[in-house]
Amino acid sequence: MKKLISSILLLGGLFAMTEVIAYPAPNADFVLIRGGSFTMGSPESEDWRSNDEVPHRVTVSSFYMSKYEVTQKFYREVTGKNPSNFTGDKLPVENVTWLEAVEFCNALSIG
Repeated sequence: MKKLISSILLLGGLFAMTEVIAYPAPNADFVLIRGGSFTMGSPESEDWRSNDEVPHRVTVSSFYMSKYEVTQKFYREVTGKNPSNFTGDKLPVENVTWLEAVEFCNALSIG
């Protein structure tokens, strides 16, 4: 029970530390990526196949994606940071962790 309470408090603290601000996306042109099903993995006969590449059916839901890459300028406006190694306001942001990308998308989703 102590582990459960500790986990809840830890997660609650993480969410409390995240400041979320809504920003309108510049050039907010989004395209629909239609979902579908496909077989992911490699046949056993394929050269260099790994054991974790067993073919299996995957279904992906439809989603929207921006037509444009996120610029460093826009990323900095939303997050206050620019982690990019190759800097320039009009260049795409890079060197972003998965969690940072999720936080950025969540900030844009609130509005």
